[in-house]
Amino acid sequence: MTLLEKSEKTGRLTEREFEEVVRLTQHPDVLVSAKAYCALWFVKEPNQQKRAAELFRKAIDHPDPFVRSAACKGIGFVGTASDIPLLLPRLRDSDEVVRAITLQSLYTLGGPNLKDHVRPLLQDPDPDVRKEAEKILQKWESQPAKGR
Repeated sequence: MTLLEKSEKTGRLTEREFEEVVRLTQHPDVLVSAKAYCALWFVKEPNQQKRAAELFRKAIDHPDPFVRSAACKGIGFVGTASDIPLLLPRLRDSDEVVRAITLQSLYTLGGPNLKDHVRPLLQDPDPDVRKEAEKILQKWESQPAKGR
């Protein structure tokens, strides 16, 4: 998928290329769809970032975990702190990859004030999720809590 490679390497897509990637997010093959969402992670142009963030917000509850994980990660790249409430329910996602990626995005967008949301994942059934939660909490322990 050359658009994914171009987006990842340069972060720059022409409007025509961007529209093609947006179209591919709706592809019936979820792997193609998820790859298209991944291509949107890297866009640098502010209007494209804004549109990508909207697409990620809509896809966050997608039935397929590949798409949900791409959306959660994308929010971490182009979203804002106002997206944190959208991410929090994904900490209880049935898919461990979605949970781990959600933790990463919460770390990017939030701060120590989210510790109470992250602590329960220290008991997650998946060792990678537990490790990610522990790593984030350790980083936050050295930071003062911000008000919400």
